[in-house]
Amino acid sequence: MIKSFKKAIAVDSSTKLCNIILIAQKALVNFREQLKQGAIQQAERDLGLVEECFDLEE
Repeated sequence: MIKSFKKAIAVDSSTKLCNIILIAQKALVNFREQLKQGAIQQAERDLGLVEECFDLEE
């Protein structure tokens, strides 16, 4: 009985750790995507500012 209880606790702890790792990985992917989108928006903004200051077509 005690051995099966210890095994159940070990499995439960392992499952919780896997869930924590999975959540952390998803959060990291989400964070990287947010950084990427922010960089794209800033680049578009910067390009717009440059185009306002300098006529790039001439």
